[in-house]
Amino acid sequence: MTTPTNEASQRGMKGHITRWINNIQQYDNVQMDLTIYNLVLGAETNLRNVHTKYKRLSEGIARDMEKAGATRAQFDAEVDNLIQVDEEVNAACVIVKRKREEFRGIQATEEKKRQDQTFLLMLNSQQRAA
Repeated sequence: MTTPTNEASQRGMKGHITRWINNIQQYDNVQMDLTIYNLVLGAETNLRNVHTKYKRLSEGIARDMEKAGATRAQFDAEVDNLIQVDEEVNAACVIVKRKREEFRGIQATEEKKRQDQTFLLMLNSQQRAA
């Protein structure tokens, strides 16, 4: 069987997927702030884009394998590879979701604190005026 042209591209995309997954994982135990939040969201966007390209290349590989008369075992290996990548991407997306929720919680806490401070300032101003 000849090496499908999509196969080399897919290997390259797998490298990019791994890089973006590692990028997301490095923020797993980092305290969230606006900068980290934006970095995590950017990494998620890039990961999803590269993953979409990877899946398209996998479809091309399947067509190439069919044309080349690949065995069932070769098809199964390609499917197993795709499933493994999907699971890795989904695990990274779970981290992003958790970090997004963490940041929203921080924002809500900060907003509540600002509202409380504003209320106390108004209360103090009214007491001084009275």
